[in-house]
Amino acid sequence: MAHPERRERVKFAAALASKLAHIEEVAPVGLSIWQRLRLAFFGQKPTLRFAFALVLLLVMVASVWILVERQRKHERELAQAAQEAKRREREAQQIANERGPADNGQGDTDRTAQPTPLPTASPTRSAPPFVSLALAAGGVRGGDSSSTPTLVVPQGTARVLLQLSLKDEDDDYASYNLSLQTVAGAEVLTQKDVKPIRGNIGVRFVFTVPVNKLESGDYILTLRGVGPDGSVDNLSKSLFRVEKR
Repeated sequence: MAHPERRERVKFAAALASKLAHIEEVAPVGLSIWQRLRLAFFGQKPTLRFAFALVLLLVMVASVWILVERQRKHERELAQAAQEAKRREREAQQIANERGPADNGQGDTDRTAQPTPLPTASPTRSAPPFVSLALAAGGVRGGDSSSTPTLVVPQGTARVLLQLSLKDEDDDYASYNLSLQTVAGAEVLTQKDVKPIRGNIGVRFVFTVPVNKLESGDYILTLRGVGPDGSVDNLSKSLFRVEKR
């Protein structure tokens, strides 16, 4: 009788131990969503803890990368602004230097003429070192000669500066070519790989021509854009007139 009872007790103890083990493996009932998420991420599963830590690490790395890129972009913008300011300062200084000799020469002439005025002779005016003409990129205008821009070149002038303005929508080429021809088609001067000057008033090109290459008459300034693949597009032809005196 005692032996069967011990067997029953052993069976009961084994069943109870199995039940308790099963209860420990089952997740607690009645927990809130936040408590379940917390248990899932910080519970006894190392795989979930590792995945959560990896996600946090990736988020931190991405945040640092974004901050660094923003700082680099800001530094690039500051550097470009400084370069633009220096370029404008150089242009202003160059124009002032080119105009300076003409002004000084005129002042010296006036001071020299004052002590010994000549009633029958007028003071001699020195020619400017250069003359300039502003043109807008566009088609050739013909028919009405009164509307053609005219450049008057005094005797003694050394060079001519042609300033050509370009529309913003055409400013997307790798480089540009400028060529000057007579209306009869004779080539006067060609300049390749010209870089535009960008400023607050738009995009423009400066084309320098020695005066000894020009005669009185009509000329055509042609602007061509060169694409990254080497293709060339005609962008504008500007007609103007030169009068040498």
